[in-house]
Amino acid sequence: MEIEIVATESANRANTSLENLDVTVRKFRERIKNDLSSMKASSDRVQSEVSQMSEKYKAAQEILTSPVMEKAIANAGATRHCAETDQRAFRNQTVRCCLWTRAGQWP
Repeated sequence: MEIEIVATESANRANTSLENLDVTVRKFRERIKNDLSSMKASSDRVQSEVSQMSEKYKAAQEILTSPVMEKAIANAGATRHCAETDQRAFRNQTVRCCLWTRAGQWP
């Protein structure tokens, strides 16, 4: 009789352990499924953003290497040169005016 009780208790413990294991495995599978879905969604977002960045980079590269931009850069250099020349001329003219005024020799 005692062996029967021990066997029954052991069988009950084994069944309880199997049920707990089943619950644990189900939770694990659900968590993994959610994690995989989240990872896929993140991967899709990253892929989309990289694609958008690539398109915008190509568009910016086309703009920066276009003949219009080359001309604009050349014009900016010429404009800077003219501004520096005008600034020097203005400075020289101002100095001459001051000297002429002091000397009483206004042209």
